[in-house]
Amino acid sequence: MSAPTSKSNYVICPICSHSSIGQPVEMFNGLFICPYCHSHLVISWSGHYVKDPLAIQQLDIGQMLRRQSRPLARLRRDLTRQYLPIVAVIGGAIFLGGAIAALSRYDFRSAMFDGVLEWVQEKELFDN
Repeated sequence: MSAPTSKSNYVICPICSHSSIGQPVEMFNGLFICPYCHSHLVISWSGHYVKDPLAIQQLDIGQMLRRQSRPLARLRRDLTRQYLPIVAVIGGAIFLGGAIAALSRYDFRSAMFDGVLEWVQEKELFDN
């Protein structure tokens, strides 16, 4: 299993046989991602290659966790910190809307101060 890399700027992907220009940083690190078939390969300077096992394991673990978890746990895990403020604002707006709707049914002017107004009027009548 070898990918021809000697004395050239490009790498031929051994999976799909397309050539792409390899950056020196990519070749120095050894990790190569084919822009056509998106396969992850670890390529040595001699040209030998191995499929990157870590990328496959991470995908498998993620899929396994998704299959095993409950829907609410999956939502909690998938909602990252970037979406948390948006969820908090929407939840607050829904709660505030519900509170306003519940309080709009209650008539404050007639029920709350009736007893106080009657007491003040009686007090004024007794004082005069």
